[in-house]
Amino acid sequence: MPSPSAGVARLLRVWLGLAGLSAGVVWGYGHRGLVTGAVLCAAGMALLGFRRNPSALLAGILLVAFGAGAVDASLRSGRTEAVAVLASAFATCRIEGRVLEDQAALGTLVAIQRANCQGFAPIEDPGAVMFANKVADAGSPIWATGSVIPLHDNDPFDLARRRAGASALFDASAQRTGKIGSLPLRLAASIRHGLQDAAGSLGPPREGLVRGLTIGDTSKIDQATVDDFRRAGLSHLLAVSGENLAMFLGALALLVRRLPFKSRLTAYLAAIALFVLVVGPQPSVLRAAVMGGVMVVAVGKGHRAQSLGVLATALIIVVAFRPGLVFSVGLQLSAAATAGIVLWTKPLERLLRPLPRAVALPLAVTVAAQAAVSPILIAVFGQLSVVAPLANLLAFPAVAPPTVLGLCAGVISLASRAAARAIVALAGPFAGWIAWVASSLGRAPAAAVDLPRAAAWIAAVPVLVGALAVAAFSNYNLAV
Repeated sequence: MPSPSAGVARLLRVWLGLAGLSAGVVWGYGHRGLVTGAVLCAAGMALLGFRRNPSALLAGILLVAFGAGAVDASLRSGRTEAVAVLASAFATCRIEGRVLEDQAALGTLVAIQRANCQGFAPIEDPGAVMFANKVADAGSPIWATGSVIPLHDNDPFDLARRRAGASALFDASAQRTGKIGSLPLRLAASIRHGLQDAAGSLGPPREGLVRGLTIGDTSKIDQATVDDFRRAGLSHLLAVSGENLAMFLGALALLVRRLPFKSRLTAYLAAIALFVLVVGPQPSVLRAAVMGGVMVVAVGKGHRAQSLGVLATALIIVVAFRPGLVFSVGLQLSAAATAGIVLWTKPLERLLRPLPRAVALPLAVTVAAQAAVSPILIAVFGQLSVVAPLANLLAFPAVAPPTVLGLCAGVISLASRAAARAIVALAGPFAGWIAWVASSLGRAPAAAVDLPRAAAWIAAVPVLVGALAVAAFSNYNLAV
């Protein structure tokens, strides 16, 4: 087993690579740094030739990662799709395409396979567009008539749509969708609709909360409830993350515990893939899924996987394949919360030893996560919840039941909708308790404090110092 210092050094290299890749992506999207990225990448490769020199090795890793990120982002942002040309002419088109994914407030991303536009010859595969609202489930074929509208770089929503992969907006005057052709996507849609149907029997607000806790679907939650959850520091419960995936895999582990080792690992990987298809490729879900997949593969190969190193590896994979997610607040919060939990839960739990472990552990997890995400929350929302530790402590025991029961109901709905409703009914009281905690604490006069966004830099200093201190002086092996 490598020494702690060797583990920290290896961990530093992985996180340095992630930092360089992320910074390169930001540079590439903002400056079209294709040439600069290629030069820096080449310089980094040259420095890696002196890998016995620690400083040269670190500098080489940083430059290669930065250059690769800049090149990747530049190629994506600098590519001009044919649909962008159609948008510049505000063309009226009949399109045939396929729904790629629901992007929540941004709309629905659709890949156009064929476009017939007034004043233009028919075009095959002209690019991807964003419909302003939810159209259909991923994988659904779509036929629509409407106008292609350009995206504007000075509009934050349009900028986010461009980073998500769209080259234009599509304003549909008429549309229809067909049956999903892919069996896995059709299965995922059936599970999702079965859960939504079963949860409908609960009525508001429990229906919306069960859907939000299980698959991150907040369409049935009113704005007042969303505000209560944010002020109470419970917003993370309405965004599917690694916690949901861990609960899902934990329930699966009970079912497959008697299977051979390799069969169990295969079941876990298949379950992770199905989970992503059901809830959608949200940034926090992708982070959790890739992290879970890396851990399963490492264990299958006989390696000891450590969470902090796996987190960095997972983020590198996610950013490499979807560089636009560097700008996603969801991914930033998910990564920061996970890192905080990994780094500080054990030290905080030791400080809280006078308390019963049933109280000390969830409180340590809550404080660790809240501390890690506080700079991001201040920078984005200009607000920080004061009651978050208490709210999470009270809500924690009630989170797992509706999450697991909701997912089980979705699967069982494939066979019996009545049985699915009966299972969801068991989740109702737990969802009701969480709603009561959120409304009671979120509406308290001093539940959250408003802060200037510049205060995020001040909050970031102790967070970074604390992370570096634990990583440098921990007795644990932090490498993958």
